Amino acid sequence: MAPTDELELHPLIVSRFALDGGAMFGVIPRPLWERSHPADGRGRINLVARVLAVRYPAQGRTVVIDSGMGSSWGAREVDRFDLDTTALGLGPALLGAGIDPLSVTDAVMTHLHFDHAGGWVRPDGEGALLPVLSRATHHVQRAHLEWARSPSSRDRGSFAPELFGPLEAAGLIRPVEGPGELFPGLELLVSDGHTTGLQIPLLRGRTGAAVFPADLIPTAAHARDNWIMAYDLRPLETLDEKRRLLDRAAVEGWTVVFEHDPEVEAAAFEVVDGERRIRPCACPRAL
Repeated sequence: MAPTDELELHPLIVSRFALDGGAMFGVIPRPLWERSHPADGRGRINLVARVLAVRYPAQGRTVVIDSGMGSSWGAREVDRFDLDTTALGLGPALLGAGIDPLSVTDAVMTHLHFDHAGGWVRPDGEGALLPVLSRATHHVQRAHLEWARSPSSRDRGSFAPELFGPLEAAGLIRPVEGPGELFPGLELLVSDGHTTGLQIPLLRGRTGAAVFPADLIPTAAHARDNWIMAYDLRPLETLDEKRRLLDRAAVEGWTVVFEHDPEVEAAAFEVVDGERRIRPCACPRAL
């Protein structure tokens, strides 16, 4: 995929919440993961939902990748996830970055787990949920959309169909078939370890590339090959997919942007003496 445009990137934190640290790190012992992610009294670690807004000036496109948790939650969920109800949310965060939500042309849904897809809709004050990006085409892998409509008993709790149902009803969802170029400057990679049909946006501009691996590598700590979430449906596939992506990032000089890390926004990777090494950095604001 050849770079055809100069891209403008806006990493935005739209949600702050907490999840069980043991679940986030699977078989990794707590004394190891707690060095970088200390747990609270209920064993939860602090996380964020960091989304990316990307402008393609030459194409007249504005793209948003993922949406955070949103605000359609009751008191029980707010307590369970230690959800910060003062967080901006998708619409206000975009406005704060100088982006009118009505100007967004495309939304890339990496997958439909509630902490990634809850912010695509907002309560209207009368019991209904309305699309936040009402003029955007919402792209999601067809295989994942079908899985989300009928998940397994193991991961049913990760989905909230009422949060993406309004998008379907409004005709805003466009199913995508497999990996490939969505449009010039944005390629979709596909991963099946965390969930079926998770799509990973790879952004290429004139000066470099950035990849947004979502829950394949949710935090910088998960850049270690075997640090894999207990939430993942197919952990051995996660292991292989993560290795391939990070090896390619090191060779091709991609910046990796972390969706859930509250401290480390992004990182570059390099191979030294046969070992892959991480160098935390800021997400580039232009490519």
